[in-house]
Amino acid sequence: MVGGFANYAINDQLTVQPELMFSQAGCKFDADGDPKLKLNYIVLPIMVKYSFGAINLQAGPQLGFLLSAEDDGDDIKEFLKPIDLGLNIGAGYQIMENLGVEARYNLGLSNIVDEGDGELKTNGIQVLVSYSF
Repeated sequence: MVGGFANYAINDQLTVQPELMFSQAGCKFDADGDPKLKLNYIVLPIMVKYSFGAINLQAGPQLGFLLSAEDDGDDIKEFLKPIDLGLNIGAGYQIMENLGVEARYNLGLSNIVDEGDGELKTNGIQVLVSYSF
């Protein structure tokens, strides 16, 4: 993931952090471990953070807009829904005033398969490094 964020303080411990990011996801199907499914999204997480000094706990919804989808090099975007809804939960540590690290789990809430009886939900672990200006 790569992108930007803004941080709005509600009080000394509670903040709201909207983000705009490019995210690439995929999964491995074959025995060689080669990624076969590649999904590119623009994602809009809105994280609510509660801080205990340098440590924070965070949670919030994430809305994803599908840019492209490939299965073993074939375009499959037409078979997937254009919007993905998820929920992020995680924790972070503020190393210095402008530098922090975070770990999140993204739980996909919506089935992204547009046609047929199949079901596919996105989920994954996100590790982020943040720098604020």
